[in-house]
Amino acid sequence: MDKAITNEDLSEIVGRELASADSWSNGDLADQQAEALDYYYGQPFGDEEEGFSSVVTRDTLKTIEGIMPSLMKIFASGDTFVEFEPTGAEDEKAAQQATDYLNYVFDKRCDGFNVLYTWFKDALLMKNGLVEVNWTQDELCDIENFVAIEEIEVDALVEDESLEIVNKEVNEEDPNLYDVTVRRDNYRGRPVVDNIPSSEFRIKARSKSIQDSDFVARVQDVSIGSLIDYGFNREDISEGHGSSLIKNQVEDSRFGDVDETADFGNNTMVEYVKAWVKAFDEEDEKMKLFEVHMVGNTVLEKEEVGTIPVINLSPIMMPHKFTGVSIADLVKDIQEIRSKMWRHTLDNLALSNAGRYAAVENQVNLQDLIDNRIGGIVREKVQGAVRQLPVPQLGQATFPFLNELEKEREDRAGVSRMTQGLDASALTSNTAATAVNQVMTAAQEKIQLIARIFAETGVKELFLQLYRLARTNSSEVDIVKLRGRYTPVAPYDWKDRYDMAVTVGLGNQNKDQQLMHLNNISTMLTGIGN
Repeated sequence: MDKAITNEDLSEIVGRELASADSWSNGDLADQQAEALDYYYGQPFGDEEEGFSSVVTRDTLKTIEGIMPSLMKIFASGDTFVEFEPTGAEDEKAAQQATDYLNYVFDKRCDGFNVLYTWFKDALLMKNGLVEVNWTQDELCDIENFVAIEEIEVDALVEDESLEIVNKEVNEEDPNLYDVTVRRDNYRGRPVVDNIPSSEFRIKARSKSIQDSDFVARVQDVSIGSLIDYGFNREDISEGHGSSLIKNQVEDSRFGDVDETADFGNNTMVEYVKAWVKAFDEEDEKMKLFEVHMVGNTVLEKEEVGTIPVINLSPIMMPHKFTGVSIADLVKDIQEIRSKMWRHTLDNLALSNAGRYAAVENQVNLQDLIDNRIGGIVREKVQGAVRQLPVPQLGQATFPFLNELEKEREDRAGVSRMTQGLDASALTSNTAATAVNQVMTAAQEKIQLIARIFAETGVKELFLQLYRLARTNSSEVDIVKLRGRYTPVAPYDWKDRYDMAVTVGLGNQNKDQQLMHLNNISTMLTGIGN
C-alpha cells in the first residue's frame, strides 16, 4: 500500500544529502573560498622567511573594490531598482503601483542598499552570492493609559480580546473611578531578504541551479532560545547537536582564530538545518518539494512549498554548473606573482643600502663592520681589506614587468586606472577624446556585463518573489508615501504577474553622454523646424 512521506523519511533523506553536500562544500570549494578571503585581506602566503621582505600586494581587494562602486551606482543610484511591465492598457496603473510599492519596501524595510552591497561582494569574491527571501511578522506593542474611567468602561476593556490589562488602580481623586493601563499587540507582516554566508549554504554537488537541485540547505548556528522564539517546541530540541561551522575553513579565514565561551541552557548553540528537498510521494504519485526544519535527526517542522526561496548570483556564469567563477579567481595568481616581484625588489633595495661585505680575516675590526652606523669608521690594518660585494640592480627589469602584470589584471577584470580616473596621462591634451572613450567603454563593458548578469539572474527573481510574498501574505491595506503622496496599497488584490523589466541604467554611455546626445538631437530638430 502506498504511503505518504513521513518525518522519518525526510530526516533520512536530509541526513544523507547533507553528508554528501558537506563533503563538497567543506572540501575543495571551501578551500578556494577561504583562499580568496586570505588574498582579499592580504594574508601572508606561508612561504615568508625571516629577514626578507614579506609584503603582499592587494590586487584582489583593489579589483573587487574597483568594481563595486560601478555596480552600486548602476543599481542603487536611481529611483527604482526594477519596473513591472503592464500586461495591457488596463493594467498600467496597477503595474506602476506595484513598481513603486515594492521598490519602496525593498529600499526602506529590507535595507536594500546593504543587501545588494553584501550580495554583490559575495558573488565577486566567493564565486556565489546568496540571499534568502521570506515573510515575517513583526510584533508591535502599544501601551495605552486610561485615567479616571468608570467601571463599565473597564469591563469593556476587559472584554476586548485584543487588549491585555497591565495595571488597574483606583483613581486617587475619585474612588469610584479607575486608572487602567492596557497593552495592545499588533502584528505587521513584511518581507525579509537575508544574505547567506557561503559557509552556511549546502547544495547537491552536480546541481545546475538552485531551482533544479534535488537538495538545498542552509546550516546555521542558532541558540535554543532563538528556536523557541521561532515557534518550535523546546522538547524537540536536543542540546547534543552543537554546531560544526566553527571548523569550516571559510569561517576561520573570515574571523581568524577566535575562541568563544561555551553557552548553557537556552543560550546553547545548536546546528539548525533548514533544507529544501524533493521527494517522490507514493500516495499522490508525484514529486514534491518540502521545506524541512531540523536539529540533529529531529524534524521540527515540515511544509510542502512551491519554490526554493534562495537566489544565487555569479559574476561569470559557467554553463550547466551552479558554481561560477569569481573575480578573485581571475587575479589571485597575479597577486601572488606581483607580491613576489615586490619582495625581491625591496630585498634588492635593502641590499643596496646595507649590503654584504668581504673582509680579510684578522685585518679588519669586524665589530666596526657589523655596527654599520651612518658615518661610522671601519678600522682596517691594510688598505683594501674591506670591499662591498656587488648587488645587481633589479629595478630596470622588475618595474616594467610589474606594469605588464597590472595591465593583465586590468584586462581580465575590466578595472583600469583610466576608467577610475587615476591615470593622468590618459587625460592629457595629446590624447584624442575618441581614444579615451574607446578604452573606457571597452573596460566598462565587462563591468556592465556583470551588472546585466546580476540583474537578469538575481535582482529580477528577487523582486518577483517579493511580489508573490506581498500578494499572498498581506491581509491589510498598507499606507506608504509613493511619488510624494501617501497612498493606500492593497497587495492582496494584485493579479498574478510574471512580466518584469529590470531597469538598471545600462548602456554604452553614461547619463551625461545621453543628455548631450539628446541636446544635440533637440538642436538638430529645432534647425529643421526653422
